[in-house]
Amino acid sequence: MKTIDNKSGFCYTYSMEIKIVSRSKARKITIDLATQFLRKELKLEKSTYVLQIHTMSGLRKHEGYNGVVAQTGEREITMMVDSRLGEGDLIQCVAHEMVHVKQIAKGQLTIDKFSRQLWLGQRVNVVYHERPWEQEAFARERLLASRALAFAEKELGKMVKKLAKTS
Repeated sequence: MKTIDNKSGFCYTYSMEIKIVSRSKARKITIDLATQFLRKELKLEKSTYVLQIHTMSGLRKHEGYNGVVAQTGEREITMMVDSRLGEGDLIQCVAHEMVHVKQIAKGQLTIDKFSRQLWLGQRVNVVYHERPWEQEAFARERLLASRALAFAEKELGKMVKKLAKTS
């Protein structure tokens, strides 16, 4: 979301914009609620990046992973998650990938002109599970997912109560 200060004319972003593309309304709601929590938890509210999240059927089967994140523009990050994941696995995958979003948005994880991944400005050439950005994502994903799920359940409860009042 962008706000313009009428006195100075200065435009600033106060919340990372997140766009979710999914055929399933339930998955879209789940991802939306999880990312609302994770955006705040990972201190991304003031990020000027736009995050696009797409669900994709068979990502794990065809590509070998549940989710992936890439910087796709100067101020744009794209996340893809397998649409066939169960709710718990989906939230855990989104939590893992949101750690990568944070790493990119804060400049910790970058790509050089040769498409090589750099961690804190240094080229890292180690196997997947030894990459520092993966170690951080794996170390944080379960707790983040657990807390995001609790947040989502609380918010869904509020929505149900609101719907019950209007019926």
